[in-house]
Amino acid sequence: LTQYLKLSNLKQFIYVSSISACEQCDEVFISEDNGYPISEYGFSKLRTEDIIKEELKGHCPFTIFRPTALFGESHLGSIFDLTNRINKGQFVIFGNGNNFTNFYYIKEFIDLLLISIENKATYDQTFIASSKPLTLLELALTIKENLGLKPRLFKVPLFVGKYIAHLFDLISIFYRKDFPFSISFINV
Repeated sequence: LTQYLKLSNLKQFIYVSSISACEQCDEVFISEDNGYPISEYGFSKLRTEDIIKEELKGHCPFTIFRPTALFGESHLGSIFDLTNRINKGQFVIFGNGNNFTNFYYIKEFIDLLLISIENKATYDQTFIASSKPLTLLELALTIKENLGLKPRLFKVPLFVGKYIAHLFDLISIFYRKDFPFSISFINV
């Protein structure tokens, strides 16, 4: 890689990593310095970041972004699923809903990428790319409000949710099939 860098005249290397590279920490809020990965995906993202830092050092400036969960109009994932479940009355909060979540609008992320191009203030830096964190309760209530629904949410004690999640995990072992509700889902 080093020999190609010498020939390439590369001005900056921008890498889109993931919040998974630092998705867990012992503090309330995760930063670029206090988080660590807990999944194979997260470990692979962090390892790639380390390789970039090692290989590019002294050859080319790098900028690493760790976006939180991205969403947009054409993305039929996390926010879309959450909105559908809330709209159908199928959404339940396990616990008090005060756990933080962070979704980031794809167009805002693209703007961030564009302003980082050849921006020396971003050189050799790693950034968490996110919007303001919201509690799950705040997010769900905002979605309900925008859907024109009443601001009532069904809450289940966390210990009940964990018990049900463990049952689903056991059933998934028996049927050799993953279910969308599991202990890893409840621990997010």
